[in-house]
Amino acid sequence: MAAPGAPLLIAPLCLRHERIAARGRRKFGHICRSVHTRFVSDDFAIPPRLSSLIEAGVWPTTESATSQNLCPLAAPEDVDHLAPGENSLFLNPPPFKSLASEIAKNQQFWDEHGALDEIDPELALVIGDFGLGSDAAIVLDYRRTRDEPSVLRLAWSRDGNHWVEAAPTFEEFARLLRLC
Repeated sequence: MAAPGAPLLIAPLCLRHERIAARGRRKFGHICRSVHTRFVSDDFAIPPRLSSLIEAGVWPTTESATSQNLCPLAAPEDVDHLAPGENSLFLNPPPFKSLASEIAKNQQFWDEHGALDEIDPELALVIGDFGLGSDAAIVLDYRRTRDEPSVLRLAWSRDGNHWVEAAPTFEEFARLLRLC
């Protein structure tokens, strides 16, 4: 775990994502070159692979986030493999917000649809969803460990929504989506 304010570690990226990062730098200029843990989240250690994706410019920034709607970072078949029935993905730029802060903005929606008895909103960071119109959040879940959170997604169902594990670690999440 990095000390608060310590620079994030950089891990090598695949060629595809090196090209994406270079394209982002050309299009949007500065891409989070000096990201620090406290910039990304005030309360939680960010998984090393997520830190490296942010630092390398692969993970979206505030300036580049909306471009995902036209140029997705993950292939539809990879998204469907991760979450059957879904085909697009939107990754939130840092700083990441807790699920609790998202709930505070729309308490009625989350009370009705958020399966809040299955998650601790104070220990979950929202890192994305499944694209335009999606109300299916993707979160880093820190309940088991503060060092290596699992990745959960809100799965919608006619029988009631549930939080399901998308990946046991962020490293696996990134691998499944071929982000690295």
